[in-house]
Amino acid sequence: MAGFFKQLDRHRRRLPKELEQYDDEYLRYCVEKNLVETVLESTLHETDDPKEISDLTLKTVCDFYGGDWSGVMDIDMDTCLWRPVCWFRSGGVNDTTLERLSGLEDAEVMPRWLESMKSASLIVLTDTSEIRESCPVEYALYERLDARSIIASPFSPSPTGFLVIRNPSRYLNHPEALFIFAYVLHRALAQQNTMEREEIIEAMNPMEQSYDVYISFFRDLEIRTAGGTLTEQIINAPKTIQLVAYLLLKPERAHSPREIFEHLNPGEDFDGNTNAIRGSIYRFSNMYAKRTGQSARLIVREGSGYRRNPELKITTDMEQFDKHMKAAELTSNSLERIDELRKAVDLYKGPVFMCGRDQLWLNDIVSQYEVRYIKAADALMRELAKQQDYASVMQYAARAHELFPGNGLICYWLIMATYNLSGADMAKKEYLRLKEDMTQEEIDVVTLHLNKNSMIRYEELFGV
Repeated sequence: MAGFFKQLDRHRRRLPKELEQYDDEYLRYCVEKNLVETVLESTLHETDDPKEISDLTLKTVCDFYGGDWSGVMDIDMDTCLWRPVCWFRSGGVNDTTLERLSGLEDAEVMPRWLESMKSASLIVLTDTSEIRESCPVEYALYERLDARSIIASPFSPSPTGFLVIRNPSRYLNHPEALFIFAYVLHRALAQQNTMEREEIIEAMNPMEQSYDVYISFFRDLEIRTAGGTLTEQIINAPKTIQLVAYLLLKPERAHSPREIFEHLNPGEDFDGNTNAIRGSIYRFSNMYAKRTGQSARLIVREGSGYRRNPELKITTDMEQFDKHMKAAELTSNSLERIDELRKAVDLYKGPVFMCGRDQLWLNDIVSQYEVRYIKAADALMRELAKQQDYASVMQYAARAHELFPGNGLICYWLIMATYNLSGADMAKKEYLRLKEDMTQEEIDVVTLHLNKNSMIRYEELFGV
């Protein structure tokens, strides 16, 4: 990458001397743009790494326009949320732009940017202070980011986002070159997404030969190998099951007997006797070997502690859930997204390790996947609704309601599916039935979504 900029500097030094006499900014803009495009194109032919292409393009466009930060903001037009995905900071490691962007994911407060995306038009603000009075919320964001001027180019589809230059000091009156740089970044990001998706698909089938062990945590603990299966019912020892689940769910390092004891027995004093833990692991290992036919232990000793065997190729239903969700995010094809979301939703059978639901160490993991499941179910039903497959929406909403009765978002999908399948009268009856199990907060979620859905005649349900 360094060679590119040396080459560009040489070309700049070769600018015809006769052109230097002109003050015409547009003339110099055209000459330099052609040089930059020529050198950039020849350099990009030397690499097929999308990350390297993105990094090179961001630094080039930042230098070309004399900005102090350039980046790509990915935007989801359905949820109006955005996030930075790659960037170049001319200020180096001391730049705090990302920290300042934290918590500013809501793009709805930026109607100028949403309109720019819809109309495929550039954003050019040569002096952000000029919108202080007319757009105070937008100006407050620029002020927080120390953005005195902004130029940006939208790109779409899949991915959809903006190429943004903060505080450009050159060629503000000629932002057209942004379209070219944005196109290069769009193709690089699309290639990166495709590569990530292919890697995920390669690892998707848990029972392929590439895995030694598949562990299910959703609802009940189940350990499967090519040679057999070990379940909670077979182990039939609650303390051993909790010990094994603890180590399997925290595979990143070894855990000492004291740490294990204190997490599994909060409030009790550890007397230093490790026999109970050692005995449980020994009995489990023997049972695992007999049931699965595996000679390699699933739980191994490391130093003075115990951990999940890092030498085994292990995957879990939680990991597969996350991979399907990631694959759904990366694809631009609606049917492929539905397929990935279905696979994720079908994996979730209930709370993570339900046998240990009273364990404090497990609370965060349980809550995390409850939220992820609801998000996955919501995304799946949204995609199915776009296809007008309301029977499938009803099927997945009913299943989700079994797992999370009284959840406002899920109740909304039940009512919405009923409305489209059976009409307003049945939908109203369904709403009244579901309302009995909902808090006022959840009822408000339902009414908000029903009111926002242009396909539903809100007055038919509520008479207003």
